[in-house]
Amino acid sequence: MNSFPLQNPEYILSRFFLCGISHLKTDAATRSLFHINDAEKELILNTAKALGIRSLFILNTCNRTEIYAYVADESVLHNLFIECKKIDPELFKQKYYSKTNKAALRHLFDVAAGLNSQILGDYEILAQLKQAVSYSKTQNLIGPIMDRTINFALQASKKIKTNTSLSTGTTSVSFAAIEWLKKNTTTSGKKIALVGLGKFGKLIGKNLKHYFKNSFIVVCNRTDEKAINFAKENGIEFELFQNLSQLVNAADIVVVSTQAAEPTVMPDFITENKPRIFLDLSIPSNVHHCIKYLPNQQMVNVDDISIILNETIKKRTNEIPAAQKIIEETQIEFVAWLNSHSHSPMVKDVKDKLLALSKTTGVCEMADSLEYNFISSQDEYTINKTISRLAVNLKNKNEKGCQFIDAYNHFFSQKVSE
Repeated sequence: MNSFPLQNPEYILSRFFLCGISHLKTDAATRSLFHINDAEKELILNTAKALGIRSLFILNTCNRTEIYAYVADESVLHNLFIECKKIDPELFKQKYYSKTNKAALRHLFDVAAGLNSQILGDYEILAQLKQAVSYSKTQNLIGPIMDRTINFALQASKKIKTNTSLSTGTTSVSFAAIEWLKKNTTTSGKKIALVGLGKFGKLIGKNLKHYFKNSFIVVCNRTDEKAINFAKENGIEFELFQNLSQLVNAADIVVVSTQAAEPTVMPDFITENKPRIFLDLSIPSNVHHCIKYLPNQQMVNVDDISIILNETIKKRTNEIPAAQKIIEETQIEFVAWLNSHSHSPMVKDVKDKLLALSKTTGVCEMADSLEYNFISSQDEYTINKTISRLAVNLKNKNEKGCQFIDAYNHFFSQKVSE
């Protein structure tokens, strides 16, 4: 009988859950409703700690909002999502998905590899995953088993990146936006306004500067200093945030990559009736939906620009079997690690018992009648040899009780032969 059920690999994996939504089941508008902002993220993490949850992180991107955790039951995650996000329970029930055990593990590996991305092989997800985990680490919400779970997922992703062509070519949303502009409009001599300079916005800005050298590019950010510094570093212009409406009205192309909870670009900004393209790369949407009803105004979101990469995706689809094989192999390695990890407390327990059996009590001549416990160097060597033998046998064989008996027999036989 297993004396350490909490360390059983099957039990550990049965407590690994995820729940959330993604582009696979919902459109951009619905994903906006589930998007977790910074205040809600902090509330979820603090509530998780108050509930005694040891490991939890939130993966929040334009294509997905997912919570991963080691918990007793999936309802814990559902309640966290619904109560802290204030989402309608019925809507949540209709749109969310939930996975556990090896299905959840496989989902995490697929996400890390880009197999689950809207654009197959999108490698940006890896940085987003690392950032999500890093934030939970600062909140002491990544335990040792979760840490290893993530590390194995990252290892698989790296192997896929190195050994397959799954992530080569134009696969990122940021570059897809550039490709869309190239194919659908003339940019030479046009004024392009970039609103929002988060990590994603900066990447867009650099791509705009690189690919549209004959365009007039102006950046604007809620924090003016960030826009000023970015403009100076990249040799483009900036506009103060208080003048956002004038910038939008004067632009021919408006690229929005902000993270506001409500729309940033409003219909009343438009007073000059000229053709404009709005590329809304934000989740939730930051260009007010009514703008598309104004004359000569075209709105494009992340779902629209993603379709231009279909040809690339077809080529990458051929790499899926190789990627899946790497994931399967790495998952086997992770389960093997769990098995090894599960033996640790049992091995320590045997070692403690052998140490206790080997201690001899004596009197220290230099300290009158002060008693001391002593283990001979020979006994210490025998114990270490026995424990090493036990660890190897437990790794290669499943009969734990037999291996413990064998360990004790081995120890005492060595003692007799000394």
